[in-house]
Amino acid sequence: CVPDMTVTHLKSGARSNDTKLSLTEPVDWKPGDEVVVSGGGLGDAQKQAEVVTIKSVNGTDLYITSPLRYPHGISEEQVLGERLNLRAVVALLSRRVVVRGNVTSERLSRQKVCKEAAASGGERDISKCLYKASERKLGSQDMGAVLTVQAYRGEGSQLRLEGVQFRHVGQAFRKDLSALTIVGNTNMTESYIRDCAVLDSFARGMSLSGVSDLRVENNILYNIMGHGLHVGEWPDQKNQLKSNTIIGLSGTDGLSNIETFSPAGIYIQAADNLIENTSGGEEALPPPQAYFKSLEGKILHL
Repeated sequence: CVPDMTVTHLKSGARSNDTKLSLTEPVDWKPGDEVVVSGGGLGDAQKQAEVVTIKSVNGTDLYITSPLRYPHGISEEQVLGERLNLRAVVALLSRRVVVRGNVTSERLSRQKVCKEAAASGGERDISKCLYKASERKLGSQDMGAVLTVQAYRGEGSQLRLEGVQFRHVGQAFRKDLSALTIVGNTNMTESYIRDCAVLDSFARGMSLSGVSDLRVENNILYNIMGHGLHVGEWPDQKNQLKSNTIIGLSGTDGLSNIETFSPAGIYIQAADNLIENTSGGEEALPPPQAYFKSLEGKILHL
């Protein structure tokens, strides 16, 4: 069972050390659930996403168990000639079904060292610090869980994935091992991936290659190394990516040059897909291939 609403926004700004969030809509989230709070502006504000645990909910008031580390506000930004009102996103990460990969003590130790370096100003990008520590090769600390689905013409494949959390997923330095990898050469009209959460991925959040008419809807991707959603080259067509929320992308070596310097929320190489009402939490520069990164409410047919 997935809550009626998994993504909302702050009604008013929140300051660091606050333990109460005022939301734009009432939610039916539960005590103990995890949510990510992100943004309210462009630039550095997007790098201050943080995960908090719910203490209680009263209508549009959400109380958390520990104080916020960062302020999350509301701002107006000029983007492509339009004046946009940007509110911090609050997205539910918890799901009843959890697929969790292993995080080794080696990885946790290196992560602690990198965070301490970042706090002291010695290393601004934690992902680069982790990459240096990994000796530039695939190690056990970067091998998360992977869900791979193969759908081929004539085999009657069907995928219906809903309400699942995938955590510590994807494998570093492997383009073919994203957290969720869907490959094939067939139409998937009756298939969907919706209301899932993909977080703490060592590689791309989701990759589609060769399939058509797959619906990817209302998913949340957080703390992803590489592209959030990747749609491969022809013959991918008429896949529908709607109302997905992508927060916290990190550049990573070993996948592609673009993902090293500027990973995309949605990276598209196939030219006949629908992307609608997708919101994101990271800035990115357009790569040379077909690319789409939406702001809320924007619709683009490619």
